[in-house]
Amino acid sequence: VLKKLSLIIPTYQRPLEIERKLYHLNLQQCKCAIIIIDSSSNKNLTKNKQTIKIYKKKLNIKYFIVSTKVHFAEKIFLGICKVKTKFSVITFDDDFLNLSAVESGINFLENNSDYSNASGYILNHIKGKKNSPSRVPILGKFDIFDDNDPITRCENFLKSEKKRNLLFNVWNTSLLKSMFKPVSKITWKKYSELLFDFVAVSSGKSKFIDDI
Repeated sequence: VLKKLSLIIPTYQRPLEIERKLYHLNLQQCKCAIIIIDSSSNKNLTKNKQTIKIYKKKLNIKYFIVSTKVHFAEKIFLGICKVKTKFSVITFDDDFLNLSAVESGINFLENNSDYSNASGYILNHIKGKKNSPSRVPILGKFDIFDDNDPITRCENFLKSEKKRNLLFNVWNTSLLKSMFKPVSKITWKKYSELLFDFVAVSSGKSKFIDDI
């Protein structure tokens, strides 16, 4: 199932996080395509290249270096354009991804064409006030927008106080690409992530997978 999936990982100046990310994927014996779009520079870029060289022997990695001037949304769209699989997940370098839950999402979407995306529980790690490594995991609770009517979905999204970014859900690649192309070109680039949420809610129903 996961051979139908590509992971798109944008990264910028976080060599420790990208190394940890790949280590965690390798622990799960990840077999899907991994597309890394890196806009890092200087020592961080050098470190990332070393990390990629090591993990290319263990994982199916496609590594692309772009200018530091390439914006977040543009970087993600570049990654989507490199995808050759039916499904995609955008996942950041500082996130942990449970591939078993992603597999459940793919299976559901394969058999339910009236849904456009799927997601599960989120564990939010909140830093303490001190610099100690202590963190408190909190099970993320959020609203799911699965009404058949797109206008109702958008209205519920606007009213919701427990909305979550749909950017990180399991998506059909062709749909994700068509949605993100105009988002990647907007003038107010700092709002690209927020704009994507509205486009995503209107695109189709969301499925909640009872897993992390």
